[in-house]
Amino acid sequence: MRKVFLITVLLLSVLISVSFSQNVSISFFQESLTQALSDLAAQENITILTDSTVGGFITLTLNNVPISEALDLMLLPGGYSWKEIKPNVYFVGTASPSSNSFLYLASMSSYRLRYITSSTLLNLLPAVMKPYVFTSTSSPYLVLIGAPSDMKKAILSVIKDVDVSKMEAVFQVTVVEMDESYLRKLGMDFQYSQPSSVATENTINILNRTINLVYKVNNLSILSDIKAEAASGAVKILANPKVRIESGNTGTVKVSTTRNYSYRNTSGNLVVSSVSVGANVSLTPAISASGDVSLKVSETISGALENSGPVPNTMSNTLSTTFETQVGKTVAVGGMDFSTYEKSTARVPLLSDIPVIGYFFTQEKMRKVKKEIIVIITCESAGGVK
Repeated sequence: MRKVFLITVLLLSVLISVSFSQNVSISFFQESLTQALSDLAAQENITILTDSTVGGFITLTLNNVPISEALDLMLLPGGYSWKEIKPNVYFVGTASPSSNSFLYLASMSSYRLRYITSSTLLNLLPAVMKPYVFTSTSSPYLVLIGAPSDMKKAILSVIKDVDVSKMEAVFQVTVVEMDESYLRKLGMDFQYSQPSSVATENTINILNRTINLVYKVNNLSILSDIKAEAASGAVKILANPKVRIESGNTGTVKVSTTRNYSYRNTSGNLVVSSVSVGANVSLTPAISASGDVSLKVSETISGALENSGPVPNTMSNTLSTTFETQVGKTVAVGGMDFSTYEKSTARVPLLSDIPVIGYFFTQEKMRKVKKEIIVIITCESAGGVK
């Protein structure tokens, strides 16, 4: 029992002495790096080999630090690397792939990417890391990393940050045309500013709230009410697509409607003609890891402005805004107001229903109405691409 105890004490003593002997306390003042490494090797009874690239001067004070930390601090200014190639034998040099010392200082390992390709990774890596990452001819998702341990650790850290699933969102986009009077009926007035000229009569504003919680008509949400009113002509649904867009990319919805405009011909008679009004709605989401969505909405409007001649002046306006939204929330964007003409009929009760002569008790005329194009956007989902 006493022998076992003595052996244990001796082993502990050896381990403690070895532990203390591996700590370094040494100072250098404007000393060449090769000489400083030689002094360190002599003091600690180790061997340090250097390649021909090692040079420069060092001023440094080390106080009771491990040899590994001492070498890290001494070699840091010159960007050199070291490796223990045998017990108490260290090799110092430049770990560049073009250097003959690279194979002694670096280790090679493979890494399979999940979401991005190797070419994309190389575009994202800092320039100092790129020489240590090699693409594979067998797979666009396989890379080889050949670097010293500290550089390899840094490269893997960057890869884990950039090799992540792409974020995407699904939007229900409803583009509607409605009478301005109906818009006011819903309590939604997008006309916050007066137009400064005819060419800039279009406005775009945001109601950044959940519509089906704020705007209700007869206890029905505005989306349901709009669909119900579509048959009456007060509301026209121009498009109702569901769009899936990756974060940073742009999805576009193209719609068109008809604008009637009036002019007097050479005989002085009032003539009503029609032109097409087109609108391109572009959605560009930026999606955070938590699922919050910042959505940029741009609308390019092309159409015609009324004038006194048979050929209208053309216009093209691009309007954009950015707002925050979340899954389940609906946002309304007022995209464009324009004037058009609609046919209205006035009838004399009973008499207008008499065949042939009823025509004389019926009057048709064109009335000028104001229309608004509204884009209603609901974010249905947001998250990683599956």
